[in-house]
Amino acid sequence: MSKTESGLRERKKAQTRARIASVAADLFARDGYENTTMTQIAAEAAVSEQTVYNYFPVKEALVFDLQEEFDVHLLAAIRERSPQTSVIQAFRSWLRQTLPDDTLLRASDSQGGMPVLIAHSDVLRRHWLARNDASASAIAAELTECEGWPRVRAITLARALIAVYATFIEALGAGEVANPTDFTVLRTQIDDAFDMLGMTGL
Repeated sequence: MSKTESGLRERKKAQTRARIASVAADLFARDGYENTTMTQIAAEAAVSEQTVYNYFPVKEALVFDLQEEFDVHLLAAIRERSPQTSVIQAFRSWLRQTLPDDTLLRASDSQGGMPVLIAHSDVLRRHWLARNDASASAIAAELTECEGWPRVRAITLARALIAVYATFIEALGAGEVANPTDFTVLRTQIDDAFDMLGMTGL
């Protein structure tokens, strides 16, 4: 297979994946997460049910499909920080640059977007908490295995950092930000949270 053919195939796969995710978000917004089946999503996206499962092995992956990418970039921000930059400073800088993007704005403005869904679905809320715990564990592992931090110190800071991120997302989903495109007030609150963490000496 030539590079051109391979590139075209990858673009088609990306388009199919994006279409399935978009259809799912629309159905979640209309009918609710629990009331929407993978069969319905496949029919609406005009693909086979197996195709849906090929891209999204479980239904919750349609809501948290960017979580793995989130963890990769988050760990890179911590791992690649300069010697003069603390973990809190690295996370704070990364969060401020990452969250106010088009993807998050669209998600927070949609009844089928992740922030809104976790605010209204107990099933997704439990999954959200589990994913956040996994992200915190990944940060703690980076600090203990690569930087020699004591385990308790590492997991304490990691959970605190993820709590700031989670609070930001939950505030958007709960409608606590009147205009999701205006992050000024919430950014101030987030900065206050990071300032508090900085005072702990972690």
